[in-house]
Amino acid sequence: MKIDNMKLEEIRERYGKEKGDFFIRIREQGNDIVYYNGIKAFEIRKNGEKVSKIIIADNIFNLNRTNIQNFTKNTEDLKSAIKQVRKDLNGYFPRELNKITLEISRKNYENVEMNDKNREKFSDSIERIKKIVETNYRNYIEDKLDKEKIKEELNKKYENNEKLTYEIYLKNRRDIKEYKEDSYIEKIVDIEYNFINCFIFDENTNYIPLFTIPKFKYKKNEEIQIGKEEYEKFEEIIKQAIEDYEKKTKVEKEKKYQHIFMTSEILINKYITFKNIYRFEEEYYTKEKSKKDRGRIDCIFVKIDENSKVINEDKPNAELYLIELKVDEGVIGGSNGVNKHLNDIEKLKANEEKFDDFINLLQERIAYRKSCIESKNIKIKIDRDNIHFWTIIAISKEESVEEVANMLYKNLENPKYIEDKRNKLPEESVVLSEQIKKVKDMGIDVKFLFDKWNDKMNYNKLSNKYLFEAKTPEELLSKWKEE
Repeated sequence: MKIDNMKLEEIRERYGKEKGDFFIRIREQGNDIVYYNGIKAFEIRKNGEKVSKIIIADNIFNLNRTNIQNFTKNTEDLKSAIKQVRKDLNGYFPRELNKITLEISRKNYENVEMNDKNREKFSDSIERIKKIVETNYRNYIEDKLDKEKIKEELNKKYENNEKLTYEIYLKNRRDIKEYKEDSYIEKIVDIEYNFINCFIFDENTNYIPLFTIPKFKYKKNEEIQIGKEEYEKFEEIIKQAIEDYEKKTKVEKEKKYQHIFMTSEILINKYITFKNIYRFEEEYYTKEKSKKDRGRIDCIFVKIDENSKVINEDKPNAELYLIELKVDEGVIGGSNGVNKHLNDIEKLKANEEKFDDFINLLQERIAYRKSCIESKNIKIKIDRDNIHFWTIIAISKEESVEEVANMLYKNLENPKYIEDKRNKLPEESVVLSEQIKKVKDMGIDVKFLFDKWNDKMNYNKLSNKYLFEAKTPEELLSKWKEE
């Protein structure tokens, strides 16, 4: 989608404020990315000083297994949900359905081979969709959906250890100019609806945990251009799509908490350090390009002395805060828990070249962001001897307090627990206090803070409670209960 005469500086200023529904990641090279509720909403492609086009994140408009299980094929809810997102999307990104992909996991495919009931479900799904296609959609789908042909292709991929997929292509309808019309959307919605029903539910509306949800790939036919006055409506559709995704699936508490931590006005009153801090970016990787040995930091904050001029290497003017955010007990241990993040920071600091690259790039990007949003040309020099790594654990319900305390102060401090969970924890994991000491010995300030995020189950804002520290399980429980 193109926007008529919108300057890049306008859209960056629009989303660059710390207080707002959206938050923008700005890059001098590459696309800018706009987030909403911690979820990627769209990318901004640039052409000099202008916005070249908007690229949406397709996944926010797609249904998934969790929310589809809330529907049954005898209701119009599923069809209505598909129709709404396709209609909203097509108004700005007209596209034509190009391919449908069926997919089954290796484990489920093995169950089909070994279990008569599953073999019957497998066959029924294909026979049902075949009948529907032959009756209604032969003008769109050429594939005869032959059960034996599908089985043969899946067998071949199974033997070659490939992903078990079967692709169904729609006809290249060059004569069809209706893809922007409601009539075309109705047909496509009906095709999606029937494929989902046949592979996710049986004829009695029972859920079938066999195939994954069919994937629907669209090709873009043209770029729509809208005026600035239409842009707000587009924003509302994006916001609604993400909120609908949350309602139909579940609220991704950690992403939501991360986003409001970046944007909420309340934050400045939750901890003295945040009174005058610059919120730079969310979901920032410690290493660019290569995925090997890189970590991801939830939030990067920096405290900048804007009155101090960087004269030489000995005169830093910025203090860096690397912040990890966790919500409740489920994400504290495990492969992406607090041990993992401490390991990432330790590896980052231990590799001098990697650490220099990380800091140098951050300095450039922080300065560039401030120049774009605030028109301030400030050289940023991060104090490498005064870096903070803080983990903030938000607790959303009382029953989680004891679980959080047990995980942090008992399980992760127990060598036997670490050894027993070795296959679920990063291989370098040791007891938590030792890992914290290793990072502190590298000159990094490590702190664990807690937040009472139980504002009558309103997860759209931070609570007014002050962030607090706790050294024992008893102290954590006591402070969380304080009014």
